[in-house]
Amino acid sequence: SDNRDSKRIQQTIDRGSKETAFLYAITSAGVVHTIAKSCASGNLTECGCDNRGQGKSTPEGWKWGGCSDNLRYGVNFAKRFIDGPDKKGLKKTGELRNLMNLHNNKAGRMALSRLMLMKCRCHGVSGSCEFKTCWRSLPRFADVGDYLKDKYDKSAVKVSDNKDSGGGAGE
Repeated sequence: SDNRDSKRIQQTIDRGSKETAFLYAITSAGVVHTIAKSCASGNLTECGCDNRGQGKSTPEGWKWGGCSDNLRYGVNFAKRFIDGPDKKGLKKTGELRNLMNLHNNKAGRMALSRLMLMKCRCHGVSGSCEFKTCWRSLPRFADVGDYLKDKYDKSAVKVSDNKDSGGGAGE
């Protein structure tokens, strides 16, 4: 039965559907989320916190500080790791399916940048919030999944190859 489950999963992926599109997007988002969080927590030696803007003050009286999740590094890693096979397939055959996979991978990555949060902490005598330090943080991954599911439920578009008179190549 493990073999039958594997075959069913592969058939779903090969078929190209709204569910497959979601699967590509959530996988890409998952890689970005994991890498970006791992960078910020010091679990990867190749990267660290995203320090852009670190120490700069704003007119509102707070400073960028803390340890922002490294979204930029996570996105670049996912582009190389997740998009690689479809980019190779696209160069060889120009398959519509590869274009759709790349699109859905990108949708997953973009969801994370749209959902980034700003978190702040107050500093000062007796919690007076004399100084406020802020950083950017990724949302909970469950929130990313909910966001992507909502997008695919409401606005996924079926794509088909004109050469294919029957079913579509996916969504």
